[in-house]
Amino acid sequence: MLEAGSAIMSAVTREAPVSPEAPADGVALLADSRRTGPQPGWRESGTRLVLGGRRRGPVHRADETTSDRDTVVAIDALTLDAASEIEHLRFRVAERLLLEAIRISDERFGTDAAPSACATALTARMYYELGDVSQADSLLRNRIDHLVGHGTTDTAIATYLTASRIAVARHQISLCTLLLREAIEAGAQRDWHRLVATCLGEMVRVLLSTNHLDEAVEWACRLERLAPDPATPANVDHAMDRLRQVARSRIDLATERVPDAIHRLEALLAITSVDDAPFAHVELSLVYVGGLLRIGDVGRATDTLLTSLELGANAGLVRVFLDAEQSVRNFVHELPATEHCADANRLHRLRPFLRSLGISGADNSTGCAVRSLPRTETLSPQEIRVLRLMSRGLSNKHVARELGIAPETVKTHAKHFMQKLAAQTRAEAVSRAISLRLL
Repeated sequence: MLEAGSAIMSAVTREAPVSPEAPADGVALLADSRRTGPQPGWRESGTRLVLGGRRRGPVHRADETTSDRDTVVAIDALTLDAASEIEHLRFRVAERLLLEAIRISDERFGTDAAPSACATALTARMYYELGDVSQADSLLRNRIDHLVGHGTTDTAIATYLTASRIAVARHQISLCTLLLREAIEAGAQRDWHRLVATCLGEMVRVLLSTNHLDEAVEWACRLERLAPDPATPANVDHAMDRLRQVARSRIDLATERVPDAIHRLEALLAITSVDDAPFAHVELSLVYVGGLLRIGDVGRATDTLLTSLELGANAGLVRVFLDAEQSVRNFVHELPATEHCADANRLHRLRPFLRSLGISGADNSTGCAVRSLPRTETLSPQEIRVLRLMSRGLSNKHVARELGIAPETVKTHAKHFMQKLAAQTRAEAVSRAISLRLL
């Protein structure tokens, strides 16, 4: 997803102006304050003013002397600050800020009120990236329409992106594409160009990951044709251009125009500072690793991947590695066994984090080991066929229909391959089969 993540992790801005009749949008006011200074009344209200991730003034506490307008501004300020913290991989700080924003909104306006929509969506996004898919899902389940209906562009991006990623993590590809189509349609209706661009880019990623190259090219062309909005701020226009560049690079990698993709990705990495935007840098680096692997540059791929893993390990960032393209995921799993063990000390320090990604091979003193399935436990061709169909989200009944066998036979095969892979769930079996290159 690349820009998909960085588009919502960067400082929050709203693309539509604030209507005088509507409740004040604190995000928009904060954006204005960067140009004109703090708005009148903020200092007197006790609202905490946040600019560029730096907190100024006391923490806001809603009471009877504080207006609804100032309370909304405080909630949006907390959310903006949290978005900056997430982009910088400071998740614990971000969690405190987001939960505080939700608490203030709940106390002042009631549970699930509009002012907490963006904070709720970002919290779900954060939990997802930390690997807590169930917690993220619980925040979004049956609330997508509510969050998008009461939020900003950034709320919609965080909501749809996280929901679609959860669907992929659960091998529900059809649900993922349905959500992305819905988001693109909603963005077009509301003139939320960044939402449309983000979801077009994500659609390209998902289709390529499921080997639907022709469809991916069609969606990438739609992204290229997306007309720029003359009123779009420069930073948003830059983010949308980066989305196009990444989608173009993904298509180039899939169609063997690898040198073009690598050149483009190197240019993007050069302007995506690891200090200023580490989250975006990690996402982009993993796409770059995929390109390096295609040209056989294992040395540079290893170094780039280790740097990204170190950033991820320090922050607890999990899903970005599990959601990378297949070749990169395979390389992550093979890393402990790589011959390039000049960085054995780095691998040794990463061992606990690699285990959290489902990699159990880095257990000797050099950090070099091989994950393999015992010969006696090799999956049969039919078990592999069943597992491959299940990885696409098919039920037992549909798998049976595809293979022309009885549903009970499908269950038997599933029981056997789960035992052989020492997996507790089918999703875990799929993950382990992928890491062992069985799929």
